[in-house]
Amino acid sequence: MNKAEKKKKQANQINLWLNKNHKPIVGSVFILVLAVGLFWLVFPKYQGLREVATGSLPDKIGELQALEDYAVKIKQLEKVIADWQVKNQAKVAILEQVLPDTPRVPELIAQLDALARSNGFIINSVDFTESEAPVSGADSRSAAKAKAGSQPEVQANLNLDKNIRLVSINLNLTGGDYSAFKKFLDALEKNMRLLDVLSIDFSSTLSAGTDYTLALMTYYLISPATQN
Repeated sequence: MNKAEKKKKQANQINLWLNKNHKPIVGSVFILVLAVGLFWLVFPKYQGLREVATGSLPDKIGELQALEDYAVKIKQLEKVIADWQVKNQAKVAILEQVLPDTPRVPELIAQLDALARSNGFIINSVDFTESEAPVSGADSRSAAKAKAGSQPEVQANLNLDKNIRLVSINLNLTGGDYSAFKKFLDALEKNMRLLDVLSIDFSSTLSAGTDYTLALMTYYLISPATQN
């Protein structure tokens, strides 16, 4: 076999191999071209996004840290408030008894009756009258005197918060001697609910004993929203 025939035979073998592997070769070349194209198109954008993300990451981390610190401070504040409520709950309850937010007339009657009985007295009658606290000024003092009735000077001299309301009490009771009555007045003064004695009148008979009439004043505090 001469040299020309050998070259022809090799060419035929190469053509035969190419014919058999035509599709895989074309597919491989297509994939290679596609990969190179995607690389040159996508890689610059990826690099840009990466630079942006790298540049903004510290800012985002700082914002996240600030939010975490804020959440910690909120929890600390909630704990302080909860501790304060626990520690001052008893004080708030006492304050509500001294100056409640409503007249609580039934409670007043029960308290007065208990104080009277414990000192040897019997309540004959008790009347309640609610009114607003007078404000400062000559006109208001004149109006308070006209409205106060049996205790004008006391109400006229009051200068209370506009949210304070007054409850006038006219109490009539019968019972023991002067010493027992002093004990009753002392019990009124020490009572949890604030009670001011405005005036005292008494009369004594052999048959019924001593009859006492007291003008008292107590108070309650309304919420500012109640006035609207």
